[in-house]
Amino acid sequence: PLFVLYVCICFAVCVGFLGRLYNSLVIRHTELSPELVEEGLIRACAEATGKENRLCYYLGASSDAAAKVTGEVSRPLSAHVPVRKICQRLQRRDGQICELRYEHPVLDWSRDALSKMRVLELKRVLA
Repeated sequence: PLFVLYVCICFAVCVGFLGRLYNSLVIRHTELSPELVEEGLIRACAEATGKENRLCYYLGASSDAAAKVTGEVSRPLSAHVPVRKICQRLQRRDGQICELRYEHPVLDWSRDALSKMRVLELKRVLA
């Protein structure tokens, strides 16, 4: 229902970034340790830009971060806790993580573009 939709939208940056990190680590390594995950997190954050860079700042994985809470991510990820659950725990610790959202693409408002959209896409535009 509506709550599930809010959770999905709310943690879009967190779930997307940590999900890609987890998948890349699982592909390269058979076993995950907290140290290995933290090293991968710092490496991924060095390349992150935009909203994902801001997430890294909140996690303390970027070079300019004041607080370091990378253990809140590395320990659960090494234990294969679902990424969505990790993001929910992080949101309780720092509410700004939930406020991070990807930029929406600019829509083409021409009549032709709107007539080619599906009903679900039109509902999302209206929402």
